Amino acid sequence: MSENRELDLTFRTYRDEEDAEAIARLMSAAALVDGPEFGRTTDEVLQIMSSPLTLPEENVFLFEVGDQLVAYGQVELEEGPGNSVFIVRGTVHPDWRRRGIGTRVMQRVEQRIEERLGEVTQQAVYARAWTLLKHEDRQALFRRMGYELVRYFFNMERPLRREGSPVDVPEPGYPEGIEVQTLEERPDLDAVLLTINEAFRDHWGHTDVTMEQLQHWTNDPNHQPELWFVAWDIEKDEPAGFCANSIEPEHSARVGRQEGWVHVLGVRRAYRKLGLGRALLLTGMQSLQDEGMQWAMLGVDADNLTGALRLYEAVGFHPARRSASFRKAIRS
Repeated sequence: MSENRELDLTFRTYRDEEDAEAIARLMSAAALVDGPEFGRTTDEVLQIMSSPLTLPEENVFLFEVGDQLVAYGQVELEEGPGNSVFIVRGTVHPDWRRRGIGTRVMQRVEQRIEERLGEVTQQAVYARAWTLLKHEDRQALFRRMGYELVRYFFNMERPLRREGSPVDVPEPGYPEGIEVQTLEERPDLDAVLLTINEAFRDHWGHTDVTMEQLQHWTNDPNHQPELWFVAWDIEKDEPAGFCANSIEPEHSARVGRQEGWVHVLGVRRAYRKLGLGRALLLTGMQSLQDEGMQWAMLGVDADNLTGALRLYEAVGFHPARRSASFRKAIRS
């Protein structure tokens, strides 16, 4: 345990469900300032802590003044291809900001990154953090710690209902020889994993998804396998593309509207330029509309070279929020 005597600030690693409750209260307080989408329930925090990449007893740090949790930070290691990336997350309670606590969180997280360098598999190693552009204080903190802004992203939205009535979503048109099945109809996680990793391998910042991670996603209480769609090449009996959608009631309650998310949309290289991505996207949007969602949401790299931004705009999506990824070279 370490101390900052001026604030009587101490830190320790995550222990148990009581810590998850404290982190949820901290995030709910931060959401009142940062935006409702940043809130989390205790169950949601527990789901995050159970991720195979998190290992909270070693990689999640709680900063306290007395018995009050004033900040937390965490780091996760994601591997290549081409580089190893430590993902940095955390927040400071609004009542305790601008006192240097954010700097202390980043310092402890970076110390943990140094401790974990023996685990990495790639020569190039980076730390990466993310923030909405409206959070100028976090951008300033990242820059002070030596991080550079390397990429912009959009959260995009598209109405599915207005005043309770469905908004038109075009019918998807699939290439000849392609059949779509839900994960409920054909629960083939190997096919999903292959498609995700191949489809995104040439995207900026990609790190491979492991089967352990994928199983963790499907074990989420909000997971609906009927909203995950795999496009199959009938003749070859191999996956061609994939679209994963989700509905999170707690999130919708926080933001005050029914939002469904298109979380993953990818097409394997051999099946691109056939209209398959558009067809899968429209299928996902229709499924969310059928579930009563008012809005379809998704995130996209603003500099994506595969034309994803143009595709989303073509079916009615518009940018709602801008964010940025900051990166620091640990070893290059």
